[in-house]
Amino acid sequence: MNSAVISVGSNIEPEKNVERAREIISSQERLVSVSRFVKTRPVGLKDQPDFLNGAFLIETEKDADELRASLKAIEKRLGRKRTSEKY
Repeated sequence: MNSAVISVGSNIEPEKNVERAREIISSQERLVSVSRFVKTRPVGLKDQPDFLNGAFLIETEKDADELRASLKAIEKRLGRKRTSEKY
């Protein structure tokens, strides 16, 4: 069994998206602990809503590459659109 800390954050319907991410992750992995979540201001591209950020501690049978692929699939399922624009 492997342990992993997953950084979680959103600035698009953050309460809804963070909760939905917790539900999906906990249906696939053993959710051990959830951090306190805090609102933070955006860095770089400042003309956007504040973020809600925190972390989940999980236990998983997956290795790092499998877990990363699983998390990317969850992001896609929740509507994350990756763009080339950063900050």
